[in-house]
Amino acid sequence: PDVGEHLVALLDLSCDAALDLGHLDESLMILEGQTGRPEGETDGAGWLESLVRARRARDALTQRLLEAMAVLGRTRIAIAAGESAGDRLTAFAAELEMDATTHAEARRQVEALAG
Repeated sequence: PDVGEHLVALLDLSCDAALDLGHLDESLMILEGQTGRPEGETDGAGWLESLVRARRARDALTQRLLEAMAVLGRTRIAIAAGESAGDRLTAFAAELEMDATTHAEARRQVEALAG
């Protein structure tokens, strides 16, 4: 695959990560609003664990999107200098794709609790 195909794959994965981030933020706002509920409804270890996990997933997604921006910037510089950038893009896209599964699971748990 050429650099263009790698760029498209990275941008697709980044868009998916941004959508997941938006969903996580919405669900977290709902969950965080539940902290004032009557005792017993939100004091379970599972609820708190899911909240913490979702916050970590949100932070990780934010970091990945920042890294994607940096990779795109370095790729642009490499291309301008006549260097190959395909390997860098492929490696980062693979990392982003592996992370997507973990973040999707955290999002599903939070949505179930917020639901």
